[in-house]
Amino acid sequence: MNKITVTNLVDFGRKGDKGRQTLINNLKVPKVSNPEDGGGDYWIAALSCLARAFKDNAQNIIGEKIDELIEKIEVHEAKITKDMHQRNINILQDFEEFDFNILKPETQLT
Repeated sequence: MNKITVTNLVDFGRKGDKGRQTLINNLKVPKVSNPEDGGGDYWIAALSCLARAFKDNAQNIIGEKIDELIEKIEVHEAKITKDMHQRNINILQDFEEFDFNILKPETQLT
């Protein structure tokens, strides 16, 4: 059985009876992932870094990740890989001076 996401719950609420049944049936069938398909999230470097910076409230993580990606650009020869790393760097540079505290609630979450 697949994990139920928030998107699935929203879709479930919006669908009629037949659509709900189809959604439930689709969730029962496990997704088959083939590691040979490759891929992954194009933005994973930037997204995971921003998530850590937000969670740990540490802006220095972003600068360190940018340096790491610059080193990867120098090592790789494929243009598509260099472009991917450069785009991740561009995203991170936009958040270097961003104050994540404005997004956090005042109260402690559990």
